[in-house]
Amino acid sequence: MKEKVIRKIVFGNTVFDIYACNENDEFLITFFEVNVATRLKRLEDVYNWLRRHDIYYKVHYNKSFRHPFGGYISSRLDFARFKRIFPVSNRALAKFHSDDELLSEIISALADSDCAVHYYAGSRQRG
Repeated sequence: MKEKVIRKIVFGNTVFDIYACNENDEFLITFFEVNVATRLKRLEDVYNWLRRHDIYYKVHYNKSFRHPFGGYISSRLDFARFKRIFPVSNRALAKFHSDDELLSEIISALADSDCAVHYYAGSRQRG
């Protein structure tokens, strides 16, 4: 899939790179930035909103040393915990990798289950 639109949303020390996989995603992302993002108070709410609307995102930690060292460690641990708890939804993953037919079929078969599908690009071994 070729990335159409990438937007960055910064929430505390967490940075979300949000990908629009189709026109509906572009509308939802714009709606999120204009109406929803300003009302959210917790990082969990951002993850839940993106997962609930099947928006594909990548998340990384923005190192900031403006806060005391204890605050840095605490926010870094929270980031690692939330990244593990809130993976990208299976439908968002299928939209993002829609050019790979086999992966799309596997993800769509598992879309309603609670299991997580992890896709690692470039992890193929040639033999």
